[in-house]
Amino acid sequence: MASFGKIQADDKLNRDSFLIKRNLNFHSRIYDLSLTGIYDLIDLGEHRFSPYLFAGLSLFHFNPYSKDALGNDVNLRSLSTEGQNLPEYPDRKMYSLNQISIPFGGGIHFAVTENITLGYEIRMHKTFTDYLDDVSKSYVDQATLLRERGQQSVDFAFRGDELKNPLPYPADGTKRGGPEFQDWFYFTGLTVSIRIPAGKAGGVLSGGRNSKTSKLGCPTNVH
Repeated sequence: MASFGKIQADDKLNRDSFLIKRNLNFHSRIYDLSLTGIYDLIDLGEHRFSPYLFAGLSLFHFNPYSKDALGNDVNLRSLSTEGQNLPEYPDRKMYSLNQISIPFGGGIHFAVTENITLGYEIRMHKTFTDYLDDVSKSYVDQATLLRERGQQSVDFAFRGDELKNPLPYPADGTKRGGPEFQDWFYFTGLTVSIRIPAGKAGGVLSGGRNSKTSKLGCPTNVH
């Protein structure tokens, strides 16, 4: 299954005082290719509809951006906001924009004809990265970041100075995200399943399930 959607979050929308003071925001497009196995709870050969469960493996691409004060998109990965690839922080490698995840979930589908079914599903994705939002570990030294990556990197590593009551840039090592938790994302939407006849010899081949839609969501509290 191929899917496309958008994920976003903004600390301004949070109730957590820690996140509000951080004042970060991001958005990213998600391109996902999944291979899943489906288990029907009711036999569609005997009924018009069936709830189903599924699980599998997927490869997805993301690229986090943020909005500046003028509403322009700024690529976050290139700024090394947490010291990625800086010689002063050798343990912080640049994260890959192509990752694997474990998709799983459930839904219900309806047999429109013998070979076509329509469905609605919710699909969760457990990822193995903590950088969907470019936030994971701790702040790095402001002077080091300025010297190595420039003022824009400093500006987007911490945006508490943009608040009504500006806050100073946090000290090196101050918590910025939650590395103990990996990121998740989810899709919800309609699906179409098509069975393609194998030919005169009889039998069918299982066709792909193509996402007709895509509402992609994420919690507002993304670490």
